[in-house]
Amino acid sequence: MLSILIAYPLSIVSIQVECDDERTYYAYFPTFKKVERDASKNDFCLECLISKSTLDGKWQTIFENYYKSEYRKISWVRLAGMQRYEGFWEYKTLGYVTLLDKYVTEFSRANGLKTTTPGNGNMQKFNTELKKIKPSVGDDLHKRVMNIADNIFSKKREPNFPEKYEYTMNATNGDIVKIINLAAADFKRIKDLRDAIAHGDALEMTDSDYDRTPVIVAKIALLLTYWAFIDFGLEPNDFMDCLTRNHNQLRRQADPDFVHLARVTNPDKFFTISQAEFDKISGIQNFILGACFTENIQGGLEYSEKHAETCRKWWKNPSKKTGHIHAHKDIFSVQEESLKIVYDAYVECGENRLSCSPLYIFTAS
Repeated sequence: MLSILIAYPLSIVSIQVECDDERTYYAYFPTFKKVERDASKNDFCLECLISKSTLDGKWQTIFENYYKSEYRKISWVRLAGMQRYEGFWEYKTLGYVTLLDKYVTEFSRANGLKTTTPGNGNMQKFNTELKKIKPSVGDDLHKRVMNIADNIFSKKREPNFPEKYEYTMNATNGDIVKIINLAAADFKRIKDLRDAIAHGDALEMTDSDYDRTPVIVAKIALLLTYWAFIDFGLEPNDFMDCLTRNHNQLRRQADPDFVHLARVTNPDKFFTISQAEFDKISGIQNFILGACFTENIQGGLEYSEKHAETCRKWWKNPSKKTGHIHAHKDIFSVQEESLKIVYDAYVECGENRLSCSPLYIFTAS
């Protein structure tokens, strides 16, 4: 459970129990090789997906939900086990996609997904012939006869993997789906790979497939981790908060959509500008060194060539002040209240955007 929460494989070294005679006895002997930490990384907490502060006050709920979960033995124990797998990439792909298959199977079954195959073209012929009967049957009888025929000729079947996956994704928080960004083409490709590996078939792969496959597998691992969070009683916002402020390896490998993550968690960092303004800054070399805008009386942003040039000159000045910088005073020589600085910001127009850090906004005050 804890391995899933921090997205890092933990190893139990030993468990001791104290008996009535006040002596302690070993009750557990490790069966897995301990995963060694990278000693060069000073702060292990930065490697963890979730923080202690997020878990404070929630441990009782998490433990209760974990041990009563229908997914514990079939999904979460295996997900934690897969974290320590370092073998052949085909087997890793097989393992994670099989975990995904099992989870969506159980989820769709528990939530009542049913699938039927409609009757073939004979149903239409039957309907046409039924209307030719003289004397004609009434509408109510016609409908009842057609329902009977449909029940006879239509075949109920178990939903397949893509149908169960789509059903489960539709039931998943929409922002999380966009952030993890497991595209339909990625799912189809990884499913086809899993099927070929499972059947021992030769793989037809391009160079780009070899590059993309580890990313897709990491996205599946991140998606399963999110579902585990929800099953443990955590909220989507808890998971998104984990993705905004850590250096966890799974987070890096999965390449989530950080733009959408920022839009959900920090919408005030996005600024819309006109098409003319966007076209102007798109053609500026080293725009990021002078992302300067003035705010007009309507609240709109206009690119400031004057302030941008001042900023670029300051950056290129070898004798500029170092250390703690007060931009309003040290760079622009303006009043502090007239300058707003936004870090990790985006300026956008329609579907096009540029990232700026920092973004300088000059107001009339």
